[in-house]
Amino acid sequence: MVYEQYFYEAMFQSWEKCINIGISKEIEKPLIKLTKNDLAVRQEKNNNLILKFNDFLDKHIDAIKNVNNGGYYFILFDEDGYILDTIKSQGKGKRMSNSFISPGISFDESSIGTNALVFAKKFKSAICMLPSFHYCNKLKDWYEYCVPIKINELEKGYISVVSEKYPVTKAVVGFVDLLQTNMLDEYFNVSDISIDAKQNKHLTERQYVVLKLIAEGLSDESISHELKISLSTVKYHNQSIFKHLNATSRVEAVIKALILKEISIADLYNIIA
Repeated sequence: MVYEQYFYEAMFQSWEKCINIGISKEIEKPLIKLTKNDLAVRQEKNNNLILKFNDFLDKHIDAIKNVNNGGYYFILFDEDGYILDTIKSQGKGKRMSNSFISPGISFDESSIGTNALVFAKKFKSAICMLPSFHYCNKLKDWYEYCVPIKINELEKGYISVVSEKYPVTKAVVGFVDLLQTNMLDEYFNVSDISIDAKQNKHLTERQYVVLKLIAEGLSDESISHELKISLSTVKYHNQSIFKHLNATSRVEAVIKALILKEISIADLYNIIA
């Protein structure tokens, strides 16, 4: 995450830019949107990202359906900040207007003013935005979290989640981070899960607890301290988890465990439905 001082400096600079280029705070719709033909060209170019985005959300979006009464918009952008695709989770409350969230719309400052994608591009890092940080009034109810999709250290696109009036929870931030990792071409193919892993017995209770702590970002040393077990025992459990899931890293183990339904987003982030 970006240091707070640098973020606030960038936010005020963004507001000043919006003023200088003449964007009204009262705009009713985005100022820049692709034609159907131009959108089709960009979607074709990024077809693989779109397929991965849809596949992951189709399989796992129900895991967070009770996290927010108002629901969420998940947005996939290309490298220039144009929306390629969007998927809505089903909340229980009033849904936000989608006039600012549809394929082809640009999230550049010159289109909708200050927003999370502007800073994710600037800092090449994950960004959280509160409603008051936005420039345009139409976005003043938005909570945003945006992450870059980096392949070989180059930004190939961005993923944002937008919530109206309700903060983006830790659970959903973790969900988006897993989605972003899942979309990296060089990482691993989520459909390439061995038959052996599917047929094996489930994780043991202790393995489940260790994997949950791994998902929360704890180091082996911290897990050892948390569970009051030796470091060598933690490493033994790690090896058993990786073997069971046919995984080679912590993040891959967490994603495959989700896909195989060994764990759920609710389990990982202590969601109370």
